[in-house]
Amino acid sequence: MAASIIKPEDESFIVRNKKAVLQILNGLKNDATDLKISFNDGKEDYITPIIDVDVDNNMILFDMSIDAAFNKRLLASNKIGILKDSGIRVKWESDQHSLVTLTDGNALRVELPEVIVRLQRRELFRLPTPMLKPVVCFMPVPNILTPNKNDIIEYDLVDVSLGGVGLVVKKSLHPGIKVGDQFENCKINFHGAGEASLTLQVRNIIPIESKSKKQQYRIGLEFIKPSRGNEGIIHKYTFDLERAMLAEKSTRF
Repeated sequence: MAASIIKPEDESFIVRNKKAVLQILNGLKNDATDLKISFNDGKEDYITPIIDVDVDNNMILFDMSIDAAFNKRLLASNKIGILKDSGIRVKWESDQHSLVTLTDGNALRVELPEVIVRLQRRELFRLPTPMLKPVVCFMPVPNILTPNKNDIIEYDLVDVSLGGVGLVVKKSLHPGIKVGDQFENCKINFHGAGEASLTLQVRNIIPIESKSKKQQYRIGLEFIKPSRGNEGIIHKYTFDLERAMLAEKSTRF
């Protein structure tokens, strides 16, 4: 059996929402992103963009190699892997692939995937959120004097990843927020993607000093077992944010 490119540790990065999967695929096509098609346990591969994402016929089309013998081995393989290695990594597998003949030549037909891994390591790839249109997190934090009562605290996001968010506290830090604490039913309206209701765990609290010499804090929060619907919202927002950043960079040159 061919080795899988999807590992157990990728589980939390799997996108199962159909709309989110199609958005990722169409984004790769529209950006003409180079993808690596690999087979034979990764021993053979080539680079090609997506030609088309055809929802009606449940397929993705890729260019094929000019090497006929290579293409024959590719088509005979039991499983192929499709990977994007730069930036936020994307990968999926297929055991349903075949040759199709188009008006301008042959293409590789791959069945639309039900799941895609969109891999973003929190410590390596955090996306800054817009300052002019801040994303606000509403956290229900137990009141110190009345523990059965919650204070709803509003904090602006400064960055986001698939694993969590970073917040900045510009005023005094609520005494009910400590490293290791979890807070349920936190509401974040990810502009354009939807509102998510999340359980957040405090991973770190870092004191920072502002230009005005006022004490501030940066809080790192991890998403704890988000639902598939909330995962879809987070994936869509980070995907849109990354595309907007790339588009902005391209206009500078």
